Amino acid sequence: MHTPFHQLTTALYLPISPLYSPYPWYSLESDHLDPLVLTYFPPLRGIILSYSNLRFKQPGALLHSDSPFAYTWVTVDFLVWRPERGMVLEGWVNLQSESHVGLLVLNTFNASVRRERIPAGWKWCAKRVGWKGAKRRLDEEDEEEDTGGWMDSRGNYVDGLVKLRVESFKASGHIIAIEGSLLESDHDAGQPPAAGNEARSL
Repeated sequence: MHTPFHQLTTALYLPISPLYSPYPWYSLESDHLDPLVLTYFPPLRGIILSYSNLRFKQPGALLHSDSPFAYTWVTVDFLVWRPERGMVLEGWVNLQSESHVGLLVLNTFNASVRRERIPAGWKWCAKRVGWKGAKRRLDEEDEEEDTGGWMDSRGNYVDGLVKLRVESFKASGHIIAIEGSLLESDHDAGQPPAAGNEARSL
């Protein structure tokens, strides 16, 4: 079973700030490792969710030329999130329009589903009769304003936690873009293009 979660161990050559020479662990974590969390880290080809088990590979650190920083090799265990095309993820529906559905994956990362990747059997409803938005937090008391939404082929309003298939995943630093599909397979029919987006013949 493919999973986007990976436990990976890697070695890094990192500088230690002279300010924290008596506390090298603090310098390594606060200056180098903490900033990696929830960002895309190219050497591991994924987003760092957490790290643990920081350990030194050598008993001391090295000084280079006139630099005030000491350098050392460390080994770190990372929990990496690496979604790939075809993987199935779950996300909370947090935005709906006639052109797309937006979801929040892991309560952190935004994913978007274009109209053409929404099942053909679904119907857009400008007004949802008797609809009450799903509460995502225990402290949410106010009902959401109904701005319209999709109804699936069984007559249920689309809300809460839904599954999507990853079609593309692009990331750079803190900028993360996931495009997905709500179709069960690439052979299923999606929604036709919106009337205003159809190509017009001259």
